[in-house]
Amino acid sequence: MNDLLKGFETNEYNLADNFMDQSKDLPTRMVSIYDIEFNELNPILDSDEAIEEFADAIYEEGQIRSPLNVYRNQSDSKKKYTLLGGHRRLKALLINAERYPEAQRMVPVVIEKRIEDKTEEKMKILELNEHRTLTPDQEKIVVSEYLNVYRSLESRGEKPKGQVRKWIANHMNIGEKKAEKYIHELEGYKRKKQEPRREEFIE
Repeated sequence: MNDLLKGFETNEYNLADNFMDQSKDLPTRMVSIYDIEFNELNPILDSDEAIEEFADAIYEEGQIRSPLNVYRNQSDSKKKYTLLGGHRRLKALLINAERYPEAQRMVPVVIEKRIEDKTEEKMKILELNEHRTLTPDQEKIVVSEYLNVYRSLESRGEKPKGQVRKWIANHMNIGEKKAEKYIHELEGYKRKKQEPRREEFIE
């Protein structure tokens, strides 16, 4: 256990890696990776091969230092927590735990307040997922997720301020032109799917 905690109780790592949050609203602790379940609302961006490569990188590094974000389960689930941010890291840790006896099995977590609204939970997941360079296909998936959140809020009278392309661009830290391109591709394709075929009008 001491080896697992190495580095956390010192200033060996920079502030971005320090999981010790003094906020009473966001208690932190070390928990078993087996006590955390994946969130079905999380968009899957990485292939199995990419996750395995990431697992190798984590193992060579020694352990992850930045926390996963979770909330406590209140259902009959055997898992104590549900994941909000950190899908890729948790999956990689579980792979390493199967491969190596000495692999990291305890992980720092920030315990968030449970979100009852699914749209708000989806938004929280998107905000907490790993910020990293994405391929165009991965970017398009994330834009689609943000677009679904925006349209959901819009439909219930809670439309975010600003144009949708600017809102998504700001959240993803991409250019507005790129965001608009993805939106047109996604919503154009959606409209095309919804349009009835010509023969459906023929009696």
